[in-house]
Amino acid sequence: MSCKVMIVDDDANIRLKVKEILERHGIATCMAETGYICLENFKNGFQGLVLMDAAMPELDGWDTVSRLVSEGYINNAIVCMITGYSEPSSKMDVLKEHVIDYIVKPFSIQELVETVQNYLAYFENNRVGD
Repeated sequence: MSCKVMIVDDDANIRLKVKEILERHGIATCMAETGYICLENFKNGFQGLVLMDAAMPELDGWDTVSRLVSEGYINNAIVCMITGYSEPSSKMDVLKEHVIDYIVKPFSIQELVETVQNYLAYFENNRVGD
């Protein structure tokens, strides 16, 4: 996979808007509307930053991160949770070592772009998967 940022959100409008914003700033993206598709993308070679919605049906963001850990994909990723909740979920306590940040919706375009650029630079400089 050539994308650097995977946008995982069950809301198509959010996925498309985030993709549009990031690609306007030269950041290659791919999208997944479920946690299961996110996991498939990792099986197909994705490495990079995951912008993960916390609240999704079937397999929520926290359970998806748990699966990334248990299936050994977490070393190929930086995970940043995106949610509408103002307080982090208690599920974050168990996964906090695997989730680098927590962004609350709505967020500004500038905040999103700067956050993504910073984490991509960190990923490239530290090659988490190496």
